[in-house]
Amino acid sequence: MSESKVDRVVATPEILHRLADYQKAKAARLRWESEEKLAKEEILEALGYDPEDPKPSPMEVVDAIAGVVMFRVNVGTWRGTNIKALKDERPDILAQYETSKATVSIKLP
Repeated sequence: MSESKVDRVVATPEILHRLADYQKAKAARLRWESEEKLAKEEILEALGYDPEDPKPSPMEVVDAIAGVVMFRVNVGTWRGTNIKALKDERPDILAQYETSKATVSIKLP
């Protein structure tokens, strides 16, 4: 990333209020993500899923009395690209398809 001039802006009370809201929302999202991940792990463990199983099976979980499907556990495949290996072994191909764009983030001191 090229070096660019950094503008300085005075923090108004409105901006500081919005920053406080942002910090609260960010912290809440992290807590909820953590709780969601733990709940999912506990459900899958209760269903007998082994996190190390390379070929888990899908499952329908049925209500014991009504016999209706309460939820399903779907199984899919995550696919990714090993960018480091591509950069090391075929930088020409990586350069041909690599794109970039500016991003904006908030960093607290």
